[in-house]
Amino acid sequence: MSDAPAGPARPGWEPLSEDVRRCLELLLPEADAFLGGYRAQVSYARMHRGECSCPCVYLSVDAERVGPAARPADGRPVASGSLTDAQESYLGEAMLFVHDGFLADLQFCVWEDPSALEPPLWERLTPY
Repeated sequence: MSDAPAGPARPGWEPLSEDVRRCLELLLPEADAFLGGYRAQVSYARMHRGECSCPCVYLSVDAERVGPAARPADGRPVASGSLTDAQESYLGEAMLFVHDGFLADLQFCVWEDPSALEPPLWERLTPY
């Protein structure tokens, strides 16, 4: 999924929302050399929401416009962070997964009440 061009003709795929884009930028800091290849893909990524009501999204990067990251990390998160509520109580985690060197999946895992996780999520995210 993530190595196919993310052109506008792909049904169900849309430009990144501001919330998703900001979450990705927080999880992929500019100063981190390892994550830099993934951060460069954010401008060329699109998203697809799953069937459930959670805020998780699949990601697709236009491989014709940007290459894969130099060090793929398939099967484990390349970046993660904690999610808190307005009172800074821990709610869960955000995890970013990749496939074949491309952004693939942004997961939000909440341990108690999923309805407590209201956008904007980037304001509740603290990268590890």
